[in-house]
Amino acid sequence: MAHPWLKELPRTSEYVFPITVAYLRKAWKRICKAAGIATEGDDRLRIHDLRHEAISRVAEAGSLLPGGISLIDLQAFSGHQDTRMLLRYTHLTPGGLAKRLDAAFKDQEQVTFHHGRRRLTKDAKVTMAELVAAPLIKPGVTAAPSRSPG
Repeated sequence: MAHPWLKELPRTSEYVFPITVAYLRKAWKRICKAAGIATEGDDRLRIHDLRHEAISRVAEAGSLLPGGISLIDLQAFSGHQDTRMLLRYTHLTPGGLAKRLDAAFKDQEQVTFHHGRRRLTKDAKVTMAELVAAPLIKPGVTAAPSRSPG
């Protein structure tokens, strides 16, 4: 949907930016090369990936606002008509989720139990953000060899 002020601009082309797709691709490759970003192979960065990134960043930033950002607001920002498609474009970071969980439970001081397991509290002196950022620890125990039926 075009913004009303775009209609007031003089029209010299049917496009807002009258450039070819080939020109845009060439410019994108030059920009990525200058920045040391891959434009070939499975790990390449495509222009379309920036749409995913922008929607994800707005969702993350909006979740930190008092009252958050609604799904309807995010949908209006992205232009998606279907919320299912919007959710496919939104990729939240584990670190951001951990920070929001820490903030949500920061005032909880009592120890709680769930299925017989003690949950972490302020006394644990570790936050979800620290847990997510910690390197993975490989278990020191290996599986026992399987026994043959006998």
